[in-house]
Amino acid sequence: MPLSRQKSLRFTSVLFIILMFLGFAQWTKAQTLSVQSAIVKPGEPVTLPVVISHDILEVTGFQFDFSVSALGGAPDLLISDLTKGVAVTTSPVIDVEPPLPGQGPVRIGLPVEIPVSGTLIPGFGGPGTLVSLTLDIPATASSGQGYRLDLNNVVFAGPNFPFADLAIFGGTLTVGDETLFPDTLTTPPSFKVDEAQTLEITAT
Repeated sequence: MPLSRQKSLRFTSVLFIILMFLGFAQWTKAQTLSVQSAIVKPGEPVTLPVVISHDILEVTGFQFDFSVSALGGAPDLLISDLTKGVAVTTSPVIDVEPPLPGQGPVRIGLPVEIPVSGTLIPGFGGPGTLVSLTLDIPATASSGQGYRLDLNNVVFAGPNFPFADLAIFGGTLTVGDETLFPDTLTTPPSFKVDEAQTLEITAT
């Protein structure tokens, strides 16, 4: 087999293993809470879902803290809005403190009301979105800068909680030329690397 062909196959195999591992890492543990990552454009808002996995069931209440940390000298962004996600079927509203808009951190939750004796508390489950957060990216943000999104102090209420293996995944916003989400990015099936060519791949 020609040398260039061997290098192409070997590079493709290694890249596939890396991408598979990065995708698999978030699914090796059951019961997950995560916020979506994205590439974002300066001066435009981006709306990100906070989602629960299919095996988080019978939720009667929840609470978590959401915070944003600027990276690479990025200007502070604004958390401008929050909407209830489709997974939450037991209440028309979600509490957030302090009120939006603001730079955060914010505490987001669905409080549990103590029912009359003998009354069942309605619950909901995943998979689905708990809340969606809209973040306003400053027009002065520059390509290559970014933001770290963290979920902390997570509490779920319900008959199945707490669990010991809840996996919590924060997210990252990377400033670029347009707004893109992971499910809109595609990876070519193969790469060909010539003898004198250098190809840099960044998988996130």
